[in-house]
Order: sequence, then C-alpha cells, then structure tokens
Amino acid sequence: MSASANDGINIAMTTTAVNTAADLLIRVVGGFTNTGPGVRGRVYPEQVGPFTPNFNHFPVRRPRSPAFGVLARTSAEHRLVDTAAFGLWWATMYDVSGKTAVVTGAASGIGRAMAHSFAQAGMAVVLADIEQQRLDEAVSALTAAGHRAIGVPTDVSQESEIQALADAALREFGAVHVVCNNAGIGIGGAVDEMSLDDWRWTIDVDLWSVIFGVRTFLPLLKEQGEGHITATSSMAGLVSGPVLGAYHVAKHGVVALMDTVRIELKLAGSAVKASVLCPGPIDTDITSSDRNRPQELTAHETSELEERFWNNLSTELARGMDPAEVGDLVLDAVRNERFWILTHPNEFIPLVERRLNDIKADHAHR
Repeated sequence: MSASANDGINIAMTTTAVNTAADLLIRVVGGFTNTGPGVRGRVYPEQVGPFTPNFNHFPVRRPRSPAFGVLARTSAEHRLVDTAAFGLWWATMYDVSGKTAVVTGAASGIGRAMAHSFAQAGMAVVLADIEQQRLDEAVSALTAAGHRAIGVPTDVSQESEIQALADAALREFGAVHVVCNNAGIGIGGAVDEMSLDDWRWTIDVDLWSVIFGVRTFLPLLKEQGEGHITATSSMAGLVSGPVLGAYHVAKHGVVALMDTVRIELKLAGSAVKASVLCPGPIDTDITSSDRNRPQELTAHETSELEERFWNNLSTELARGMDPAEVGDLVLDAVRNERFWILTHPNEFIPLVERRLNDIKADHAHR
C-alpha cells in the first residue's frame, strides 16, 4: 500500500469523527455497496493528488448497505470516510503509468481506441496491425501528441509474427506489462455453406491469434511477476445467432481460453491478471473485413441472407458506441483487475440468462 493511502487512512481513523476502526469499515463497506469508482465519474491518480482527493470527481456517498442500515453522519465525517475509501481503492489499483502496452488490431476501431487510452494514462504503446498505412497514421497521431509509441506490421494469424511483435516491444521499451489480443475479422455465411477458406481465415485471425498471443506474452508477464493480458471476444462469444457461425465459434473459444487463463493464474497464485472484452454494437468497420482477405484464398460468395444481415448490422454499428468509450472501459478493467468487460451489460446479460434458462428448461424433466 502506498504511503499516501496509509496517510489517508491514519488521518481518518485518528480524528474524533471516526470513533473506531469497525465504524470506519462499516461506513466504507456501506458507502460503496453496488457503487464505487468506475467508468462514469472515475478518478485516477493523475487527476487527483495523493493528499487532496477532489470530491467533485469522487462524490461523497451516504452509506446504504442493508447490512448496516443508513448511518446519520455529518458532511465532514463523510468526507473523511471517502478520503479513506479513496485511499483503499487507489492502493489496490494496478498502476499502468510508465509501463508498456501491446495492442493488436490497433490501426482502427477498438484497438486504436485502446492504444489512445493507454497512452493517455502514461503508457508506452506498441501498435500492431496488418494495414500499414492506417498503422502509420495511428502511431503518428500518438507521437505527435507527445506519447511514446511504435508500430509493428503484424499478421496475427502467424505465430512467428506475434513473436516478432514481442521482440520489437522488448527491444524498444525493455518490458511488456499489458497485452491486448484484439485483432479480429467478421465473415458471414451459413455454417454448412461457408467455404473452408472462410472458416480457416476466421478461426486463424479470431482464435488462433489469441492462442499465439497468450503463448508468446503470458510467459513474459509471469516471469516478471506482474501484468495483465486481455483478449477481445464479442457478445457473439456469449450468445449465438445466424449467419456468423464461424465468428461465433471463434469468439466463444476466446471466452473459454481467457477464462481458463484466469483460473490457471489464480491457482498458481500469480499477480498477473486476465480479462476478456465482449463488445456489443460498436462503431467500427468490421463489416468490411474482406478488405484484408489474403490473396491466396478463394473469393467469398455472399448470399442474399448474408447481404440483408450485413446491411442491418452496418446500420446498427453506425449507431453504436464510440470506440473511445471501449478503450476507457478496458483501461479501467486493467487498473481494477476485472475479468469481464461488457460494453452493453444491460442489453446482453438478459440474453445470457435466457441461455441458462433454456438449459434449465431442457433438464426440468430430470
């Protein structure tokens, strides 16, 4: 725990307004039940000095835990309690400032937004993408703003290129602390009609690239004893639908892979953490994935059903969440060591629950 956090706790506990450590605990727990610093109204160390929490950004909350009831305290007392709570929360955050992040698929969309969020937080960023021109533009935008960043052209479907990416990051910055396996494509088609080329390309980019990323970077993080590895799945990794069969298979695989990583790290007592990002509708150009189709693959044949699906999806994505918001969500999850990162929890958690209810219903007779 940092000295500033200890100072905040000691001040709060020695004042006459806080009578006992138990009373402090009750207020902290009660005040942060079902709430707390998050993406909305979040406070980070670069925004608030260690001894002077800015309560305009870190709102005073009345204790509301049903376990303890509502405690009648003065405004001054609550400010002291929130000072202590802020210290406790801040001390448990993963400090990313001055560290290095690697992001694949970083030339556009969610990947570029992640790179921007990490750079804004004081990290050096290694951007990887298969599109050279877009990659150069993304790197130039960061370096022009005074951030440390390099670009590494990378075909994530090739393990050798993932290893080359790691080598470049270590050569430039000496260490890697946060890894975001984000690159992905979306190719449509009914499961029995998609060509094997489409199946293989989808699985190679959307699943094998994450496997390669885990195999390459996780040993580095474990050896240094700290870090965070994440991968971009999708809500299509938690629920299923038509037309995107190969995509669903790959994204379900990413969820399973990262959850296994999380469990194995926990069993090993490792300080390294894992997470999985499951976006809903985000304003990206994933519907134009075919622009990066390898030349050796047979041309994709689009069915009438697929055409209607892409038209509807493109309209939905255009109204979707700004990728910048997703970048901040991932940064927040890394700092607070959260595994699940859902961009649209209120819309999609009921669909996950419906799948569980369907499983229960199909076994109600037993």
